Amino acid sequence: MQRRLIPFSPLLLLLYLTLAILTSLPVWISPVSQIVGGGGDPQTMLWWLSWTPFALSHHMNPLFTDYMNYPAGANALWNSSMLFAGTAGWPLTLAWPGGTVTYNVIMTGSLGVSAWLAYLAIRRYIPHPVGAAAGGLLYGFSPYMIAQSLGHANLVMSAITPPLLVLLLDEALIRQRWRGWLTVLAISSIALAQFFIWEEILLTEAIAAAVFIGALLLLSSRDAVRVRALHAKRVLCGVIGITGVLLVYPVVYQLLGPQRVLGGPVQGTDIFVTDPLNFVLPTSVQLIAPGPVTDISNHFSGNVSEWDAYLGLPLLVLLFAVLFRFRQVLLVRVAGVTGIVMAVLSLGDHLHLAGHRSPIPLPWWLIDRIPVINNILPVRLMLFVYLAAACLLAFTLSQIGSTRRNALMSAAVFALVFVPLLPRLPLLNTSVPVPRYFTSSAVNEIPQGAVVVTAPWPTPRSPAPLTWAAAAHLRFRVLGGYFIGPSAHGDEVLRDVVIAADLGGTQPIDDLRQQLLAELRDDHVSAVIVGPEAHEARQIETFTTLLGPPSRADSGVYVWLLNSPR
Repeated sequence: MQRRLIPFSPLLLLLYLTLAILTSLPVWISPVSQIVGGGGDPQTMLWWLSWTPFALSHHMNPLFTDYMNYPAGANALWNSSMLFAGTAGWPLTLAWPGGTVTYNVIMTGSLGVSAWLAYLAIRRYIPHPVGAAAGGLLYGFSPYMIAQSLGHANLVMSAITPPLLVLLLDEALIRQRWRGWLTVLAISSIALAQFFIWEEILLTEAIAAAVFIGALLLLSSRDAVRVRALHAKRVLCGVIGITGVLLVYPVVYQLLGPQRVLGGPVQGTDIFVTDPLNFVLPTSVQLIAPGPVTDISNHFSGNVSEWDAYLGLPLLVLLFAVLFRFRQVLLVRVAGVTGIVMAVLSLGDHLHLAGHRSPIPLPWWLIDRIPVINNILPVRLMLFVYLAAACLLAFTLSQIGSTRRNALMSAAVFALVFVPLLPRLPLLNTSVPVPRYFTSSAVNEIPQGAVVVTAPWPTPRSPAPLTWAAAAHLRFRVLGGYFIGPSAHGDEVLRDVVIAADLGGTQPIDDLRQQLLAELRDDHVSAVIVGPEAHEARQIETFTTLLGPPSRADSGVYVWLLNSPR
């Protein structure tokens, strides 16, 4: 068996990574100027991927920055900072400033690596390599992963850790071949890494682990539980203790530190939920998605990147058939119960049907009352449903393919399951144009760490200035930004003027001159930069009226250097 596994496993990893590259082939033709996904989220993540190595190399605290939303700043732990990814990707960001290559490696590599790790986890229980490979394919390239690839690198990368935790929980609870301290150290290390990728998924992993352990306790024989209980208790207590100690500082910093989020959950958890129809109806990210079907799925609550629950009717029928036929097999029962419970929890507080919220309460309502936990978006629990489904699919194919004459049936089942799940390719990709000024020595005329006003004003709608700053090695701080947390005060008039011009409107500059100059002075602004945008001419007119002619005009970028605002 081992002789077959050793060559097959690395070959399979190569195959998964090749498939991942093919899903975003246009990006890999030009990975410096193109990124996987679209919208404002990826562009703010490019900034954060640049922030972590910048902060560490300049001996700054990476958990907080005032290089965005100056002078108030932003708490990294409330944002998509991906501190672990920023640190691990440091060499790539150093070689290709701006974070685009690092981001693309994360998005593409995570698909292939998560599929391969799921394969390894499934092989613990199912010796059939082809069945396990199909399970890995289902997990790593699931509709959940494809939908999140529209712009959430933090969530795509987070899919790497659940299969690793399955392997380690199997060691802690069932096999128990390692020394307890080694298992504790391994699980705690994975938890720490996941916290600094995206802590929401760490919380969901804790929920999934509790469901998995509960199912294992209920469905295993009492003798098996009794024999393993002491070691398992020691390991789990050790993990809770060690992880708690390692995370006490960052958690306290997040909850009590500067620019923390006060009040209720950041996003409405009763919006980003699984619509039961999504289990059988594809969305626009699937290749096979007829118009009458998407007319329904396009009205699910939330948005397309969070419509993550499509399993397809063939796979659903197969899963329930396997659960019934092999209900005496412990693996099938535990995977089935875990998957069903997580799917029910993903439905959220109240039942949503075809995008309409009903008054019917669901089990997540109880969990959603817990502070901090209520920041979890229930639909993201579907990640664990796909892992359970992958295990059951692999088991099914191993049963069918146990004899050579059933190879044709295995191929038919594989096609029946995967054809409805095929994604629409290539995946969404976006150009990230950066004017030459920010990558040339010309930008050095702005002092390191200087405060800069940019037009457009950086917002979720207009995140381009963040990519400019990232490409310039974070040479300057910006007013405004795309972040979660309290906004800075003292730049309201300036912000309104720039945003009004962004939208093609005008403000009476002469009437506001003194207020605008006062805000520039009070915020210690050293430069104003107008970059390429739809209403660039209006912005230039605004700042020329306020400050006089620009100091530089370079490749579509206009710069006013302010030793002291006039």
